[in-house]
Order: sequence, then C-alpha cells, then structure tokens
Amino acid sequence: MSKLAEPKRAAPSSIRTTGFTLVEILVVVAIVALLAALLSGVYGRVKESARQANCVSNLKQIGAAVLLYRMDYDGEGRYGDPYIMGLPTSQRPLSPSLLPWSIWRCPNEWHFDARVVPSKASYYTFIPSAPDTIPWKRFVDAASRFQDRTPLYFDPYHNERAGFFSPLTSKLGLAVTLSGATVRVFKKGDFTLIDWWIDEQGN
Repeated sequence: MSKLAEPKRAAPSSIRTTGFTLVEILVVVAIVALLAALLSGVYGRVKESARQANCVSNLKQIGAAVLLYRMDYDGEGRYGDPYIMGLPTSQRPLSPSLLPWSIWRCPNEWHFDARVVPSKASYYTFIPSAPDTIPWKRFVDAASRFQDRTPLYFDPYHNERAGFFSPLTSKLGLAVTLSGATVRVFKKGDFTLIDWWIDEQGN
C-alpha cells in the first residue's frame, strides 16, 4: 500500500516582513513628544520676548507723549509737584488725541477684556491723581530726588501670577522714566515702590 506524500514545509524566510514593532512605535512617539516639548518651550520664549518688546515700544511712546504734554504746560526742567512738572494725572489728556487706547495695554494682563473696557490702562503709574495725599507726597519727594530718573509708568505683567506681589520673589519690570528712557529691572522686592526701580540704575 503506497503512502501519501507528505506536504513540504515552507522554509523559514530570512526576509523581514514590513511594519514596525510596538517598541519601535513607542520610541518614535517618545521622540516626537520630546521634540514637541522643546519646540513649545522655544516658541513660548520667543512669544514672550516679542510681547516684552511690544510693551517697551508702548512705554517709549507714552514717554514721548508725556514730554510733549509737559512742553505745552511749561513743565520741563521742574521737579516735585506733578502740576508744576506739567504731568498728566490720568491717561485722558494723552488719549486718544496723542495716543491710541491700545497703547496702554499689556498683552499679558489678565484683569480685563479690552473689548469691554477699551479705555482701561493696564500699565501702572506713579503719578498721583489727587493732591495732598500720601501717594502725592511720596511722588513729590521722589521726583525732587531722582528728577529725570523718576519712573512714571511701569509694566509688571511679564511674571507668573504666583507671588506677583510678594517681595520675596524675583520679578521683571519694565518702565519709562521722566526723561522718556525705558528701564528693565529684574530683582526681588516691591515693584510698587519708586526706589525699587531707581536702585537698579546704580543710584
């Protein structure tokens, strides 16, 4: 009785089939995630640098408008009382006649929506609005001592919200002085005090 021929077994192929293993896919995903994180950090820093440059430009324009305003009110070369110095005690005398309302806004400020309050200023000012008050007396004293180096408007919004007002955390501040020059300060302390800005200028 004859036997049926056994089917031949296929020889194992030495050629690798196409496709990726799970380990390879995970490695690719990890590399892509790492690159995305690196690029995101770089993009964030570039974006913040652009915002800071925008605010410095805004402050320079505000400083230039204040100089023109002081010239109209014969305040040049005078120091002490804001009225004698010819300083505007609000942004109303400067905007919108000399400056658009948008010039007063920092893109990092989180307190308001410009579409709701278009005339709201996000930059802080040391110029007091009411005479015979403590802020008024402090400004008179500072302007008498520091003269053209006295900061007028400043932007503290290029910092994290955590510890924003804490004197124990280092903070970045941008400001424009009475002379129209802009200053950049990074240190610990209270940025709401005029002396915080002056010390960084070596005075």
